[in-house]
Amino acid sequence: MVQELIVKLTEEYEKQIKLYQSMQEAAKVQMILCTEADFKEEGNIKKLTRLLFKKQEQMEKIEESQSKTNTIKDSLQKELGVSEINGPTLASLYPHPETEKLQKILARLNSLLTKITALDTTSQKALQDKLCLVKDDLQKIQKGKQAKKAYKPVKKQPEGFFFDQK
Repeated sequence: MVQELIVKLTEEYEKQIKLYQSMQEAAKVQMILCTEADFKEEGNIKKLTRLLFKKQEQMEKIEESQSKTNTIKDSLQKELGVSEINGPTLASLYPHPETEKLQKILARLNSLLTKITALDTTSQKALQDKLCLVKDDLQKIQKGKQAKKAYKPVKKQPEGFFFDQK
């Protein structure tokens, strides 16, 4: 029974690896877009929105898979009679080739998560920098409008103003 649960857990984590690999590809494209695009054009904003939507879909699938892995882990904990289970604990309680395979998959999963986090951090910084540039450009435009108003003569009132003294 323990071996069957470990196999199910391994299979579910393998599904997650595929989802995270897809997310990593989207994160790479997002990072390139955030570092190279100026976001003054609507097309770049639409591309970014599509990438974020794709990543959100992947996250929803990962959350669904994570729910399944949690159920399997709970069953495994009950079967082994422990309160918490992780890779090293499982390896010491149940030394088996399937356990080793699971540990390798978990290591790959952690590696992927680290890479995705690094890509997202780079994207976020680049996007913040672009936002500052756009904000500066907007302020320049607003100052230019104010300057034009200062030098533009005010329209003359063709009719007189009357003040009521009541």
